Amino acid sequence: MPLYNLLVVPVVLTLVLTVVVSPLLLLRYRRRVRAWMDVGSGDADARWSEAPSNEYALPVSITFQQLDRATGGKAATPAAEVARLSARGAALSYAAAGLVHAFVLTLFFLAAHADIASVHAIAVAWLVFCLPALFTVLHVLGVSGPVQIGVFVAFVVLLYLAPGISGDLALLVFQLHVLVPAVLFVLFSLRFWRGVAPFVLLVMAAASLLWVAGAELARALLAEPGALTWLFRLGGFGLGAWLGYRLLARLAAAYRARRFSDQELFVDTWWLLYTLVQTIIFVITRNFWMLAVLVSFPVYLLVKRALLTRLIPRQTPPPFRLLLLRVFRGDRRAERLFDDFARRWRYVGSIEMIGGEDLALRNVGPVDFVRFLSGALRRQFIRSPGDLAAHLEELDDERPDPDGRWRAEHFFCHADSWRPVMRTLATRCDVVLMDLRGFGRDRAGSRYELEHLAAHEPGKPVLLLVGGSSELDALRDLLGATEATGNAATRSDWLVLQAGPQARVLGERAFGALTARLPAEG
Repeated sequence: MPLYNLLVVPVVLTLVLTVVVSPLLLLRYRRRVRAWMDVGSGDADARWSEAPSNEYALPVSITFQQLDRATGGKAATPAAEVARLSARGAALSYAAAGLVHAFVLTLFFLAAHADIASVHAIAVAWLVFCLPALFTVLHVLGVSGPVQIGVFVAFVVLLYLAPGISGDLALLVFQLHVLVPAVLFVLFSLRFWRGVAPFVLLVMAAASLLWVAGAELARALLAEPGALTWLFRLGGFGLGAWLGYRLLARLAAAYRARRFSDQELFVDTWWLLYTLVQTIIFVITRNFWMLAVLVSFPVYLLVKRALLTRLIPRQTPPPFRLLLLRVFRGDRRAERLFDDFARRWRYVGSIEMIGGEDLALRNVGPVDFVRFLSGALRRQFIRSPGDLAAHLEELDDERPDPDGRWRAEHFFCHADSWRPVMRTLATRCDVVLMDLRGFGRDRAGSRYELEHLAAHEPGKPVLLLVGGSSELDALRDLLGATEATGNAATRSDWLVLQAGPQARVLGERAFGALTARLPAEG
């Protein structure tokens, strides 16, 4: 019974708490971001060289070209080639590491079931253990959730119906070893879990483990269970939560030092969870020595990291810095665009943006989350030129993450600091992507950004995404923008790309259009 308590109960409790607590914390985090954005910096020492309200009283010159809806996609440019090769290298690295992990589990399966072992049984077990590797590759390549589930189900059905394979045996191994981790992978990939689930999981794992340890300690010390038992449990949970928070702070420091990427954090956290589930199953169904199954996780890590260093190409050309601007609409279109576009762009350069609640579900970093849990989220907001300079100095790291991806950095700003921050980011970036869907007369902030880009960054490549004719009419009516066609079009014109009915390919088209405008060197 103690072994069951120390293995199964903490894992189950951790998963339940993570599933329940993650969306609650994320919604609270988003509300706090919104609240701090709406107020002033409150810093008397902040002396922004704020532009006067009539800075752009004279008409700015904006000329744009409308791109055909077939434009973009798989552009034949050096940057696009880097992105393609890097994505392929990352997928192969995760696939190979997952297959090696499956091989190690198969060896333990053979040792645990030597009485029924055969070539047939080993092949079935290995194929089933390979399913998580397939899931990981689909996730890294950015395949949509419904397609991932469809491919996964098709694989399971084919495995069950394939000639020469015992469908009942395959289904039994799948239900015992893979079903629960697969459901967790799908759940943690959803928008209300993906951003924070790895962080919450770490804290809840430590808290749950010491909750059970406290209960076992009470059982050993107290003659009769009673209210004191709950004191031991709650004390253990509180101590565990504090230890988990300290571990999370160490994790945040490692992330700041670029020892891993956000994608690695999510995927590797799931592989650790998957390994723990396998270990519990083997220990419960066989014996305590099956704790050795845990070795499969460091083997996975070693293989993955070794292959990433060899299969991810060195950056040629040098990385580009992109400024992402958008209309703050409050819908999910910004999230979809960010996912689809950033998955490609971050192999060729970094993304910088003004932080907001619209992307809070997608771009929560360990440092932000630690500050949020400690009640110090406001320290992440830029209140003065000194804050901005310190933030930029921290970002000036010419190294990508180990998986070849560059960072997506958000700059949290107050109501009186976002304009000077935006101007600084516009000056230091190489290219601008602006999501104008929802732009109109009431969008003074977006109008300010457009006017500043036209007045001060006229030669910088700018791509505007629009949803239809209303945004184009607003560009013409409010800013006097004119459309260049035929021989009048030049490379200095802004580009306008209409979203169209297939929103999922918008990120790919935007990436293709922008990489075609990038200079030969970053």
